[in-house]
Amino acid sequence: MSKLLEILNRLSLRLFIWRYVFLALALAGLASGLFAAMTDRDLESRQLRVSLVCAMWALLLFVYSQLFRRIPPPVLPKLRLMDRLRDQLRLLSHQALALFIVLVTVLVLQVSLKLLTV
Repeated sequence: MSKLLEILNRLSLRLFIWRYVFLALALAGLASGLFAAMTDRDLESRQLRVSLVCAMWALLLFVYSQLFRRIPPPVLPKLRLMDRLRDQLRLLSHQALALFIVLVTVLVLQVSLKLLTV
């Protein structure tokens, strides 16, 4: 499980310099989606789907770059019991968050494929 945190940490550090680009892409996708939703032509439904997919992926990459920049250090066995317990709970919460983000990524991938292939 700590390997997953390390992988997400490396990915986050690489994506961190692009975080404002991802945020701008998400806002552009949402603005394009709002424009496509306000028109009454059928041609705009494709634009709406593509802009929603772009916004979802941009927001997901932004979340990656923000959440996993700093991961908790490993639990040291020589610490006091309460310090070890606190560090273990912090590490466990980060691992649960990593699993949740991976599940959200799979969900976004599935929704993207459904939206783009319809």
